This record gives sequence, C-alpha cells and structure tokens, in this order.
Amino acid sequence: MITLGQAEWPWAKGRITAGTVLNLKSNPAFGKYVMLFHGSGPLTEEAGDFDKNASIGIAWSDDLLHWQWPGQK
Repeated sequence: MITLGQAEWPWAKGRITAGTVLNLKSNPAFGKYVMLFHGSGPLTEEAGDFDKNASIGIAWSDDLLHWQWPGQK
C-alpha cells in the first residue's frame, strides 16, 4: 500500500483513494510517472468527512517505488 505523506496531510487523513498513474517518462516536459489521487479529511470516513471534504493530490516518481509530492520535506 502506498500512503505517500498522508500522515502529515490534514486534507487526506480520512483516506486516499482513486489513484491513477500516468506514464509521462517519454514526455520531455515531465520525464516522470505522475500520480493523481483523491484525499478526504481532516475527519475520518466514519465521522462523515468523505462526502464533505475532498481534495485532489499529485505525486511523481522516476521508478514507481519512490514518490515525491509538493511540500515534501
């Protein structure tokens, strides 16, 4: 399971779902795999936050194993 920076993201503390990966390695403008995903939070799904607070996240990778995202420390 890939959770990226979920532990530090209030906007995705509920859950991360619907990830899709685009292979943009051959595109000179990107040169990476790019993942888009859905996050919900800051409350859990059980607390009813899934339908109220939804965000779209982005991450990128050179090898599909090691991921980076905006604001990563």
